[in-house]
Amino acid sequence: MTFAGATSTKSDSLKAAAEVVEAIRRRLGGSRPDLAFFFVTRHHAPQLEEAAESIAKGLNARHLLGCTAETVIGGSVEHEDEPALGLWAAVLPRAIVHSGHVSLEQTADGYALLGIPEIPAGPATMILLGEPYSFPTDVFIERMAEDYPRLQVLGGMASGARGPAENRIFLGR
Repeated sequence: MTFAGATSTKSDSLKAAAEVVEAIRRRLGGSRPDLAFFFVTRHHAPQLEEAAESIAKGLNARHLLGCTAETVIGGSVEHEDEPALGLWAAVLPRAIVHSGHVSLEQTADGYALLGIPEIPAGPATMILLGEPYSFPTDVFIERMAEDYPRLQVLGGMASGARGPAENRIFLGR
């Protein structure tokens, strides 16, 4: 397993994306990442889709996820109230990785989970990026504990938004 991380504080979103992609590719020695996460502060909101596309194309990770964040941590530095884009990537040769966009739909019988990626029967780990204004994370975690008692759920909430519909979560391009 090989892991790499990079952070940019460039205010231009496309230049920040290019900078972190180049650093990750160099640190991984040209290996294609199996899994990558990127986190951006609200300063990158105007060009967020373009930056995400640039990261997806440049990194070519098998699974790419990302979200907005109030604070981005890179190395030993916490970036708050300034432009920051952090990218983390891993080459996981023996890992089986699935990704997906999960949503909960209210039905007459309670919540229905839609889009859950394949979860193995044995011990497994799920990394969850939730959106606090539109996703009932507590309900989701309770359901996962009931349906998949050997599943460990880790992760965090997209942040940085001042209100509903401002946080962004990305899967792939």
